[in-house]
Amino acid sequence: MEVVGTDGAIRAWWSGGMDRTLHPTFELKMQRRGREKCEIIPVPPCGELFELEEELKQVVVAFRERRPIVSGDEARKRVILCIEAERSLAEGREIELHF
Repeated sequence: MEVVGTDGAIRAWWSGGMDRTLHPTFELKMQRRGREKCEIIPVPPCGELFELEEELKQVVVAFRERRPIVSGDEARKRVILCIEAERSLAEGREIELHF
């Protein structure tokens, strides 16, 4: 995936023999506007199995504390991002986000 904006770009890739692997390969790079070289951003192991494990840990704690994992406002931002990404693709143009 590559996301490009006015201040730079990020590129991420992930590969595994299967989607549920404990041994994926991946990388996240960032290119800042005005800089010649990309920065490699370190990220912890990721993929469906890692994310499910972390989500389960958070859910157990949240249930015990009788609270949501994320606030309604934070959830709303994610929904807006997904909807506007779809609209950007359909309309073939940048969509400015306002939160």
